[in-house]
Amino acid sequence: MSGPSYATCAVISFVGLAFTLYLNRRRWTPGRAGTAFAFTFVGVGMTLSVPTVGAALDRATGVNELWRLIAHLCVMGLVACAEAQLVMLAYPPELARKRIALRIWVSVAAGATLVAFHAVANSRTDSVTFNVEDARMPAVSAYLLVYLAAFVWYTVDIVRLAWRFARATPRPWSRRGMRLAAVGAGFGFLYCVNKAAFIVGYWAGFRPTGEKNISAVLILFSCIFCAVGFTMPAWGPAIDGARRWVGRRQAYRRLYPLWRDLVRSSPNLVLDHRLDHGRAPLRGVDFALTRRVVEICDARLALRPWISSDAVPLQGNPAEEEAARIARGVDAQRDDRRATDPDTTPIADPPGGYDGQVAWLVAVASAYRRIGRDRRTAATAVTSAVTRGGP
Repeated sequence: MSGPSYATCAVISFVGLAFTLYLNRRRWTPGRAGTAFAFTFVGVGMTLSVPTVGAALDRATGVNELWRLIAHLCVMGLVACAEAQLVMLAYPPELARKRIALRIWVSVAAGATLVAFHAVANSRTDSVTFNVEDARMPAVSAYLLVYLAAFVWYTVDIVRLAWRFARATPRPWSRRGMRLAAVGAGFGFLYCVNKAAFIVGYWAGFRPTGEKNISAVLILFSCIFCAVGFTMPAWGPAIDGARRWVGRRQAYRRLYPLWRDLVRSSPNLVLDHRLDHGRAPLRGVDFALTRRVVEICDARLALRPWISSDAVPLQGNPAEEEAARIARGVDAQRDDRRATDPDTTPIADPPGGYDGQVAWLVAVASAYRRIGRDRRTAATAVTSAVTRGGP
């Protein structure tokens, strides 16, 4: 279980690193550099935690459990980078620099202590493992306590700062990302609790099993939530952009039947005849939709002389009433029957600005399409009745 979990974390981390490098090319800031270093630490640490990779490193260097030491140092670097970014967001620059400097020195001191205990334990035996199985050895016990103490301090601080910033930021994607990062740090804290519980068990003389699998699962969830959370402010707005692009294309297509009938008798209102179809362009859809909205509004104004003021009874649905007026006006214009008392009802000005105008016209276009469908159905029924009644 541990091998696939750590390999998955490594892949996620290197994908996040590639995304960060691509997104921030030629636009580096300390915060973005911290994100890149954090992904690097996770990728290297998780890669070395894969059993076959770690064993290969130990054989190549001749140093027992070197992979675990490097992996733990990478964890220290990861949480330090993540917390430094949150400190920059949560405090004024001058205070943030002081707090970041403190955390850097704590990380350096903790890392040096881990290296020292690693050397001491290896000097006494060659088969020691720096995990809960050998927690009764003083050097290994001290090593694990330093590692877990620093990790707990960082994860608790990350949860506190991330949740605090999530409440303060007005940006939705930053808020979601910080909450996910806090959840990821929470899984990291549970990882520490799990290891501490197993250490206590070994101290008490028991030999509980399953620590590696539980730790691997907790680290996997922590990695996923933190990777998604810390990068979400960068790629999250792109989802809004994609959703807006899809909505614009759908609106463009839905407006086509209404636009087609309105401009048929006023072709001079069409600004670009290259898009005289219902297919929305892949690029420039915002401009194309804006132009279509303008042309519909202009053609609707030009249709007024053919719409009678009493042509449409009130139905309680403004979009259906407007669609019925347009349908009557299109028919009258096609037959060249000007109204004796033209409609003077003000053109609808829906709230919501441009988006509200688009939504209103889409509703009118949908009602207009239903009117056309009902007319075709009625015409088909009449034709069928006449055919059946013929000789």
